[in-house]
Amino acid sequence: MEIDYEKSSNPDVTDLQKFVTAYRSMVPYDSTGSNFAARLTIDLGNDDLFLTTLANYATTHWLTTSSPVLDYANAMVASENTTVSTLETGWQQHVQGTSSVSPLAPAKLTGSLWVVGNNPIPNCIGPFSNSDQETAFNFVSTIPASGAATSSGMLGYMFWGEDAKATALCALTHLTLARQAWGLAEPPLIFRRARSHCASSETI
Repeated sequence: MEIDYEKSSNPDVTDLQKFVTAYRSMVPYDSTGSNFAARLTIDLGNDDLFLTTLANYATTHWLTTSSPVLDYANAMVASENTTVSTLETGWQQHVQGTSSVSPLAPAKLTGSLWVVGNNPIPNCIGPFSNSDQETAFNFVSTIPASGAATSSGMLGYMFWGEDAKATALCALTHLTLARQAWGLAEPPLIFRRARSHCASSETI
């Protein structure tokens, strides 16, 4: 489950902390990742400038590598037309932190990509060489830690798409090609779909 609390001004972190505490009292953090019900994540926006207060609270209290409470943060993609360079700048900001937000360990961050909207795009149907996944692969794989933890490389991607029957099939089909192109095994993929004002994360 992902916490999708997009309140940029005076977010109620006190009650949000109560929710996280209650959730973890019922479903403890699972470092192995084998219990999907225990996977609790949070959307912190593409960079640290939108959900600043929430980003700092989550990074400081829930996303440390020494005492993790949430599994990871998702850097939500702004729109279908967001360039990879803009995405990477936002991801870098999460890792480096700002004067108002503490640095986040790269391994606790996923970068969100737009996989399908009104029309299929290369992120969904190929060619893979033209996809954002391929373009950002080196950045995602090698971004160094900057004040939080020591290991390099983000956790991976989260894929976002407008709700449609073909969305999950699109994600599964093209991401399988991505695995093959990179010579990867078959870890769970995280796919996010939006429906009206709610969103859900699904493991494929």
